[in-house]
Amino acid sequence: PLAGCCVVFFKQERAIERSAEDAAGAGVFAEFDPVWVREILGRHYRTWSYAEYGLFKAFAVAQREALSDTLGNVLCFEAFDRMRHAQCIVLHLLELEDHIPGFVDDGAKAVWLEDPRYQRTRRLVEELVAGNDWGELAVVTNLVFDPILTEISVSQLVRRFGPFHGDPVTAHLIGTTERDRRRNLAWTEEFVRMVTADTVPRGAANRALIGGWVASWKPRVEEAARALADVYDVPPLQVCRFEDALAAALSRQSSIVADLGLDVEVAA
Repeated sequence: PLAGCCVVFFKQERAIERSAEDAAGAGVFAEFDPVWVREILGRHYRTWSYAEYGLFKAFAVAQREALSDTLGNVLCFEAFDRMRHAQCIVLHLLELEDHIPGFVDDGAKAVWLEDPRYQRTRRLVEELVAGNDWGELAVVTNLVFDPILTEISVSQLVRRFGPFHGDPVTAHLIGTTERDRRRNLAWTEEFVRMVTADTVPRGAANRALIGGWVASWKPRVEEAARALADVYDVPPLQVCRFEDALAAALSRQSSIVADLGLDVEVAA
């Protein structure tokens, strides 16, 4: 499995590298809107790399604690994913420094540590890093955090808005991370089904426990997403309203949980 995972990672990284090469050769970087580059890529998107790095640290520890080769593998692969996501953002910004005059990748760490809009997200990540339950980490990250917060912060804002601001390159990069998210969602869904099946002696208890995790974390994840609402007002072109994007993300997340038979309201 590890060899296959490495092949996937290599193919994705090579695709990203070729995309950057092609964009540079075609002069695409010169078409990036300057406000988009400075405020969304240089501040918001670069700041997200710290969230991904924090999740990498959480999953790196979790893969040691699972005490199962099967679970250890998927947790380890997700740790690799998170590290790759963080590194891709950093390398992408370095590429922009080379091709966009005047752009400098600096200041994002201060945004992550001090900007009020990101402090709820930072607290969520730090709590996940400090947690000691690998099952809760996987469920919360893949069934709550990503479907709501990553969807709002990255997919609906950076990927969706990018092409309208002369930036198809970042959208391609994010597309590779979304493929990882779909894979991690799928294995987490199967894990939940496995431990909550009617044939499992403690299936009902496990269902209540997992529902409780979702019920506990979802309001805080939604709060973190709402704290980023005004970032949607920064790009010159308004591709979609924050409230519409959030409503769609919340609806899909609720469907994911409902399809797994988790009664979150009862568990809460």
